[in-house]
Amino acid sequence: MAPAPIVESIVDTIEPKKDTLGLPEPARQRLTKAGVDLSSDELALLIAERSVIFLRDQELTPQQQKELGEWFGEVEVHPQVPQVPGLPGVTVIWPALYAQGLAVNFRKPGGASSWHTDLVHERQPAGITHLHNDTVPPVGGDTLWASGYSAYEKLSPEFRKFIDGKQAVYRSAHPYLDRENPNAGPQYIERSHPLVRVHPATGWKALWVNRAMTVRIVGLDKAESDLILNYLYDVFERNVDIQVRFKWTPGTSALWDNR
Repeated sequence: MAPAPIVESIVDTIEPKKDTLGLPEPARQRLTKAGVDLSSDELALLIAERSVIFLRDQELTPQQQKELGEWFGEVEVHPQVPQVPGLPGVTVIWPALYAQGLAVNFRKPGGASSWHTDLVHERQPAGITHLHNDTVPPVGGDTLWASGYSAYEKLSPEFRKFIDGKQAVYRSAHPYLDRENPNAGPQYIERSHPLVRVHPATGWKALWVNRAMTVRIVGLDKAESDLILNYLYDVFERNVDIQVRFKWTPGTSALWDNR
């Protein structure tokens, strides 16, 4: 509905334009049908509140994917993964490339087959990640997400008080060369972050640990830290009511908030 004119004689009012994202038409139609405000801030807030959203049947070019990402902030350029030529920040998932020299099996599936959060070792960890799959295998490949908000709510009030304000050490998924000392060889990067983070957009608290990359809780003995961390990992991994398992189809996008 168009806004009412301030002066009755003015009748050429129009509906304010909210679709500033330049989304692919199928995505725009789905979000409009769901009643989602299509301004960039509203879509970002939807992802922040829901943690992850899915858009099927998208005809999305790498250029469009990067343009969408730039609405949400600075696009990360990962130094160790293949990029789309001419589009730094748009990385490529290429199974044939990743499988070279790796004997993949159920004991060592490789890739991102364990619970994790992206880029925990950086001073400013990742915000929104956008994964788009043009093609998918006929079976397998489902992806699971868990809510850090809900994991925190699972904890008792007294336990929340104990871990609020605690810092943990997080280790990078891959070793990196130090530009100041490349002769030292690749080294893993460790960084301290809050164990419980407050999301900058929603103001909600989220438990922020993962078994793959959280090393220890600062200020606790190893035995104490291991005991608490293993319990917190289980909160994420064993409570299926705070998880979503997504089955991919060709042309599907998932956008999730790592915070």
